[in-house]
Order: sequence, then structure tokens, then C-alpha cells
Amino acid sequence: QAAIVEVRERMRAMPDADRLAFTPISSLHMTLLQGIIEYRRRLPYWPSDVPLDTGVDDMTRLYLERLQGFEGHGPFKVKIVEVVPTGLTVAGAA
Repeated sequence: QAAIVEVRERMRAMPDADRLAFTPISSLHMTLLQGIIEYRRRLPYWPSDVPLDTGVDDMTRLYLERLQGFEGHGPFKVKIVEVVPTGLTVAGAA
């Protein structure tokens, strides 16, 4: 987190940084599992084996079934490959 906050502060010090919107530090996060997003009911954002009109409650049950017994393997090994005003791009196994 300290490295991201440092880069954020350096970006805020750049010329014209006042034209950018910065997320509060308390809001910094990394999404590891996108899940389902209602407005992205299309491939590749929706599981190819699930009808596009499946209800959110049914999708929640399906995800819980598919994640049954899942054990994460940490720590995550990712590398930041790009920093842009809208976020970070990472590469590696998550």
C-alpha cells in the first residue's frame, strides 16, 4: 500500500493533476474476483455456460457452489506493469 500511496502523491504533484480525480486512500483496493456485473451480461464478462437472463440470486447460488471447497493460495504474486490515472495493470498469477 505504501508504494501505491507514494505513486499517487507523485501523480498529484504533476502539472495539470488538478484535472484528474483521485480515489481516497481509504478506497484503494484491487479486485481479484470480478463476480457478475449486471450491465455486463455478455461474453467474456459472463460465464459462457450460463444463460444471459439468469437472475442474480441464482448466480449467487451458482458462484457459491462453484467456489465450494476453494482454498486460496497466497500471497499473490503479481507485478505492476503500468500505472495510469485510472488504475494499475498487473501481470502474473493471482
